[in-house]
Amino acid sequence: LMSAFGQDTLDALFWTATEPRGRRREHFGVLFHLIVATLYVAIHSTIVLLQALTLNVAINSDNKGLLTIVISNN
Repeated sequence: LMSAFGQDTLDALFWTATEPRGRRREHFGVLFHLIVATLYVAIHSTIVLLQALTLNVAINSDNKGLLTIVISNN
């Protein structure tokens, strides 16, 4: 669900940034979509880095039960 939200957010930003010349451009719409897309990308990047960190800790730990749980949840 959040992946679809992210794709729609980036698609809306692309559309507002590349509107046809005949239409009146609203700069606030582009700014709003840019802010939302930037927030989404920052949150998504943080989550991916936290997942990589968790997997790294699970691999390097002595207790292999944590690694099993992390891999089974993916």
